[in-house]
Amino acid sequence: MSAGLLFLVFRQLDFKSVAGAYAHVTAVHVIVLALAVMLDLTVRGIRWKLLVSPCVKAPAFTMIKLETIGLALNNVLPLRLGELARTTIGAGVLKVPFTTLLSTIVVERALDTISLGTIFILTARFGSGIEWVKKYDAAVWTLLGVMLVGIAALIFMDVLLERNPVVRGLAQRFPRLGGLARKIAVGAEALRIPRLAAVIVLMGLGLWFVNAFGYYWGARAMGIQPPVSYGRALMILCTSALAVSLPSMPGYFGAFELAIQRIMMTWGVDKDISFAYAAFMHINIYIVMTLLGMIFLYQMGHSIESMWRNLTGGKKDECSVKKD
Repeated sequence: MSAGLLFLVFRQLDFKSVAGAYAHVTAVHVIVLALAVMLDLTVRGIRWKLLVSPCVKAPAFTMIKLETIGLALNNVLPLRLGELARTTIGAGVLKVPFTTLLSTIVVERALDTISLGTIFILTARFGSGIEWVKKYDAAVWTLLGVMLVGIAALIFMDVLLERNPVVRGLAQRFPRLGGLARKIAVGAEALRIPRLAAVIVLMGLGLWFVNAFGYYWGARAMGIQPPVSYGRALMILCTSALAVSLPSMPGYFGAFELAIQRIMMTWGVDKDISFAYAAFMHINIYIVMTLLGMIFLYQMGHSIESMWRNLTGGKKDECSVKKD
């Protein structure tokens, strides 16, 4: 799939025009973009610290490093094994059960989906400049309601499993599904503390706005800021997040570039400039995230090779996980 998408991206590109798009990019632009990526990783790590706080009091910097390692390994290992890698390392470092820590990551990803979905719905309706979206007002508000119900379901998962006869019946009829729901309930324990839940949800929304600033800044660095307002930067963010959810090679090359190129072309941005912008953003994010993740991985006594062996059934790492 990545090969096919890369073919579509590179087809009929004018590489002189692509190279010329970077004429106004300076070191300051790149540094600010790198700082935005680091801020995103910091917010993610602190949010994860709060999610695991009912189980263990983890140092914030440790959680930031583990979060970065997971995202970095997603960039270099197939099958998005980075999530399992950070769970494996984290379970050993924090001395908590593997499934407990993994459940907090499931909740983390669910919150990301809900937050990003909410931002997409509101941006598509009010700030994207895509007129045809306005024809689907009823669907937009219905989806927003679904997102809110999703958050409520995460918060009250344990109550639903215990007291709701329909949910309890489904859990009994489908034991694996019921087991997954119970693990999610453990991971969502922090969301049942009102103040903590509010902070976690707000941080989840905030990190996407930090990401959107990076996309807006990248457009400004390349001189295409007028067509790419901050509202449209949010739409680019949502589009890229959807693109990287597709099956693709590590690093999501091809899907990322094609999605951003096509959404920008709907706003009248030239095809070559759109590709140049997508490549500029992708390479910067990839390098910063992967480099930091590899530094933290080796600093914590691991390597790509050892993690690969551990995750694919080879020789286990010395930092073995604690079983439930």
